Amino acid sequence: MVQNDHERLHFSQSQHLELNNRLTAIRERIAKTAESAGRNPEDIRLIAVTKTASPVLAEHLLTLGIQDMAENRWQVAREKLVHPFAARVRWHFIGPLQSNKIKSIASAFSVVHALEDAEHAEQFEQILTSLGKHMEAFVQVNVSGEPQKHGVHPENLHLLLQKLQNYKFLRVVGLMTMAPLTRDYIEIRRTFRGLANLLGEERERLSWGNLQYLSMGMSNDYELAIAEGATHLRIGRQLVSLEDTPEGGESR
Repeated sequence: MVQNDHERLHFSQSQHLELNNRLTAIRERIAKTAESAGRNPEDIRLIAVTKTASPVLAEHLLTLGIQDMAENRWQVAREKLVHPFAARVRWHFIGPLQSNKIKSIASAFSVVHALEDAEHAEQFEQILTSLGKHMEAFVQVNVSGEPQKHGVHPENLHLLLQKLQNYKFLRVVGLMTMAPLTRDYIEIRRTFRGLANLLGEERERLSWGNLQYLSMGMSNDYELAIAEGATHLRIGRQLVSLEDTPEGGESR
């Protein structure tokens, strides 16, 4: 607690004001873009990617009304999870999954965004069953087909979803993707539209009402994602870069 008080001294009033201004601007852009697309802004959830943010910045985000936060590495996330404020946050895990970290992730997080194979899904289901805990999950799809990206290929998605459909504790609620790193807006929108189309196709093929959300869109492209139906935005850099956050990955 002494360390946390010390950290508070280094998060000035001007930094808090800057954080509030950034958050307000993002919320206004989300609302404006949603309304232009004929959507209700309240149907879009803003998730703050705090993987490189200090615990004190994350706590200030909570005071500003952000209850959903995301981490992509267990080793880093657990440093925040021991802070008292963490119990009031809905934690999302957005990084690649490792078998030896799944028990920790299942215990500490409410949502996982990067599920891409049946083996990890089965591990989650077994651990969650033993914990008596429910967890939401997004299946990550490599819509763009880039070899360096994680995610199930679109042609293999239906088979994977069939295997996960009857799980009781791991509840698959939607699909997730990352757009290619490019300035080509047409290509980015094509990726997001592709995920939205896959969601519609699988809902119809499986008659699966739980499958309804789209986790897509980050700092560089969330307005394009909203226009294509995103329901969950993962925004890092635009919020937390006042702490000199490096660019790249899920902090885009």
